[in-house]
Amino acid sequence: MVVPINAPKGANARALPILPLIGNAVALALLWAGLLAFSLIIGG
Repeated sequence: MVVPINAPKGANARALPILPLIGNAVALALLWAGLLAFSLIIGG
């Protein structure tokens, strides 16, 4: 595997799309936690 000279820039460009995925995962987890708490409050 050849490592280019601008490896840090390439690494940042490759890691950048991960941030929205993490944000979506956190938002989805909060949404599921809210729905679960809501259902527990309504049901119990």
